[in-house]
Amino acid sequence: MKLIQSSEQTRKWLCDIYELLKSHNIDYTITESKYWATFRKKSVDKVFSHCNPSAHKIRVFLPIEEKEFPDLTKTPSTNEWADRYPTIFRIEGEKDIKRSVDLLIIAYIKTK
Repeated sequence: MKLIQSSEQTRKWLCDIYELLKSHNIDYTITESKYWATFRKKSVDKVFSHCNPSAHKIRVFLPIEEKEFPDLTKTPSTNEWADRYPTIFRIEGEKDIKRSVDLLIIAYIKTK
């Protein structure tokens, strides 16, 4: 079973994100596992973000420095994970979906 902590609502938000990224011609693949949705840039076969959906929110882990955008928070992770994804953005409602897509596009562009 995939994304076992997600709810119907957070699954819908993820589907909305997937569709919005496609509409921006972002060339990516998505894989889902038990706890994570992983976004991978096709052209270089590198991960540019991980999303961790729960019942009421989605944490979007990003390779973007906190100082670049004030709406990002420092990752709660440590070691190598924190080095690769120093910030997170929390999706807590429909209002956050567009912003998350904007940040995912930035992460996509930064991934080389």
